[in-house]
Amino acid sequence: MSLTVGQQVRFGRSSGEQTLGTVMKINGKSVSVRQDESRGSMRSYPVGTIWKVSPTLVTPVTGGASAPVSAPVVPVSARSGFSIGSRVEFTHPTKGVISGTVTRVNPKSVTLSNTSDGHAVGWRVAPGSLRSSTSPAPVAAPVAAMPAGVRVGSTVSFTAFSFSARGPALSKGVVTKVGSGSVEVYGNGRTHKRVVGEFTVCGRRTDAEIVSECLSVYCGLSPENLTHDGERRRSEVAAAAAELNRALRALFIEAGRQISESEAYRASEKAERAMGV
Repeated sequence: MSLTVGQQVRFGRSSGEQTLGTVMKINGKSVSVRQDESRGSMRSYPVGTIWKVSPTLVTPVTGGASAPVSAPVVPVSARSGFSIGSRVEFTHPTKGVISGTVTRVNPKSVTLSNTSDGHAVGWRVAPGSLRSSTSPAPVAAPVAAMPAGVRVGSTVSFTAFSFSARGPALSKGVVTKVGSGSVEVYGNGRTHKRVVGEFTVCGRRTDAEIVSECLSVYCGLSPENLTHDGERRRSEVAAAAAELNRALRALFIEAGRQISESEAYRASEKAERAMGV
């Protein structure tokens, strides 16, 4: 069977629905066919939809029989009534009315971003569920400026839960990662995330405090702790190791030197002997 671009055909399984279409492109193992009439039990596939089908499922329209005139291809944006940049809204079954900006018009859906509910990824909504919106796009809250001098290795104070205080207490830690408006801090044997305003730059901790923190990191990097005795997934182990190694590098910067695992353990044993443990 020979097919050519622009040829009228019918496509679909022999035991299923046969639909009129036009060959748009001939590939190695498939044929791209533009749908020229409604298809589907609920006419859910609009005219103009492009299908990639096997050549065995395509039959040329032959003979002098009057073939249906192919409907003009209507751009998806015209069919949906919305274009990129339009401000639209829809009603979510649990969240109520959500407005957003059209960033992409797909064959069967419209992609929205900058939505009023703050959805990070955006929404893909059926065109029939959308309506024009007069609500303005939400204005992002200004990001607070990072305090001067905050960098990886900086010592900061922040409030965190303390087991000894049985509640929130002022703690100190080292900055391991700086983002836009927030930092990652390692202190009291674990990582904390704090936004601007929730931490204060302070003076460097004592060597004993820094060495003690290094010991907690080395303990966390031990195979049994890192894998939670084999219960963690590989991706979780990799993420935990990266977090702890960031903390170790930051502690070296705070200390002004590298602190080995053996040094950290010797310091711990010395402290225990001094306490008579």
